[in-house]
Amino acid sequence: VLALQGDYFGPVVNLAARLVALAGAGEIFVTDEVVERVGGAVETDALGPRPIRGFSQEIEIARLR
Repeated sequence: VLALQGDYFGPVVNLAARLVALAGAGEIFVTDEVVERVGGAVETDALGPRPIRGFSQEIEIARLR
């Protein structure tokens, strides 16, 4: 992530923006990496791999409950 003049840039920021765009009202989508890091502290529903614009491979995503 690159911070420049109060804004942030980079692939992580782009992925977060794409997940927000995919999620519906009241939903939070995260990557499988986030699911692994929370280690079961939060319940999730696996949504499987999805093509995400700007990324060459599909990204495994989940919905937080």
